[in-house]
Amino acid sequence: SFLHPEPHPAMRTAVALAAAANGAFVPTTTTVTKWVVNQTCNGSTLYVAQLANETAYEFPPQVIDLHGSRWQQGYDYAIILHKQAAAVWQAVTGNELSKLELVVVQAVLDHMWDTEIVPHLDDQIKEELAGVDQASVDVGAPEFGRLLRRGVGLSNFNGPPVGDIIWTIIHDLLQRSGDDPEVARAAPPSLPPAERAAALVAVWEALMARKTWVLNMGCSQFALWGGNTKEGKLLQGRNWDWAFNTGADRYKLVTVWHPPEQGAQAYFIAGMAGLYGGIHGMNGAGVSITESTDDSKDMTAKKMPWTLHLRQVLETATTTCDAAKKWIATNSSSGNNLIISAPKMVNGGEAEAAACAKALGVERLSRALVLETEAGHTAVLSDQDPREAAATVKDPATGRVVPIGRPIKEGVFRTNHAFDPYFRQHAMYPNTLSSNVKEAHAADTQLRYEVLSDAIANGTARGPLDIPEAITVAAHTGDKCHANSSFATVCPYDSLLECSGNTGSNILSLVFAPEDLDVWMAFERGLGEARTPAGCNPYVQLGLKRFLQGETSVVV
Repeated sequence: SFLHPEPHPAMRTAVALAAAANGAFVPTTTTVTKWVVNQTCNGSTLYVAQLANETAYEFPPQVIDLHGSRWQQGYDYAIILHKQAAAVWQAVTGNELSKLELVVVQAVLDHMWDTEIVPHLDDQIKEELAGVDQASVDVGAPEFGRLLRRGVGLSNFNGPPVGDIIWTIIHDLLQRSGDDPEVARAAPPSLPPAERAAALVAVWEALMARKTWVLNMGCSQFALWGGNTKEGKLLQGRNWDWAFNTGADRYKLVTVWHPPEQGAQAYFIAGMAGLYGGIHGMNGAGVSITESTDDSKDMTAKKMPWTLHLRQVLETATTTCDAAKKWIATNSSSGNNLIISAPKMVNGGEAEAAACAKALGVERLSRALVLETEAGHTAVLSDQDPREAAATVKDPATGRVVPIGRPIKEGVFRTNHAFDPYFRQHAMYPNTLSSNVKEAHAADTQLRYEVLSDAIANGTARGPLDIPEAITVAAHTGDKCHANSSFATVCPYDSLLECSGNTGSNILSLVFAPEDLDVWMAFERGLGEARTPAGCNPYVQLGLKRFLQGETSVVV
């Protein structure tokens, strides 16, 4: 999640050794014994999980199952979740930003939404948000719709506005802020307008320089199949490493959408209340998408936000090929690594697979594909992709050109850097072996890529992976420690790294089993010194198949 300093070589060795053990820490699992109805609105229901391990989480996972028209699903979402979502926004922003910084950030996000994002929204999302806005009025929280929009903008916030744009935003803020005490203290009304604006622009620039919440890169993901897994089944994992130890874990949520259009797929996204866009998810055809931020310089808010685009793809895609094409059809807005997979590569045979591979620019189609995206450009890579194998950098310590890619057969994995040559030319930090502290992210993502590679290799060396082994890979590669410039791979924490539970940014860790429409998720737990990262906590088998298939009663 947050910007890590450059790992010391000794820490690199210590972490690699911990990952190589890969058996010192075995994650635990639990199941849902009952989904208990918490609240209903029209045809939609909020459920709370009753777990077999009742002590696994003080605040167990929730599922909101949304039905009806687009407008109705947006309305029901807001009626049921407006208090929880507002609490999450306060927890996340309050942990990172001062009151004045929050005022400025909200002004920037509102400007992004109103002037850059709205023109690119489709009619379905607009209809949903109209329902959200009506519900916001009905519950006496008229700003709730704006809060959801800010959340979408924040997730799309890879390209902060600079230059004349930020001055325009700040001047507009000063005209609208009235007697806001935070603005008045920082930019007294007695000052000339230009000086008032300059004071707030300085707040923005200082926030950008701090970077701790702007450069939220730390996630990891993988997909394995064929000889790497038991019975050749497709397994896909992801770690969400983001703003942590905020208290938002009490609002953990899976959202199940049922698009009303003929032929559309029910799908779920997961995270916390108020996460209106999707950062990972699966639909009723088993199409699964996971993501980790990439470091491209080419970003824009003038596209459909990628988190809403992810929802669009899940609504209609039925195969790996179909999902990849649908993503590419709408140009990406920012730097992201996506892994897209499905039980079926194509609906037809080998000829269709070959035609799809040609259209996507890969030598052959594989069950999971990596999409390395930036504004206006998407590169598609398959397993054993030659571009990943050929990627090199110059080691500044030795001057030697060294390979940095580790492609594998029947598997793909990513952290926060790309391997497509065009993309690497546009990377903010292309040298993943750099020792420059300003490029610390590059070395960090390379280290985590290698740890993930080792975890997969060590796991498959003992035989094909099933769910428990895939969970172990996911659990080992989530960020559990920031101390001493690195992260721990085992729980409890390695004493060498001087870790504590409130330092690792892993807030959600998951494994999808697309052929079974099943998912296992672990969540961060607790707050303060007692808090533990997601990968150290029990993985819950959520059994979401019944929701995706629209059973009239899911209470078991």
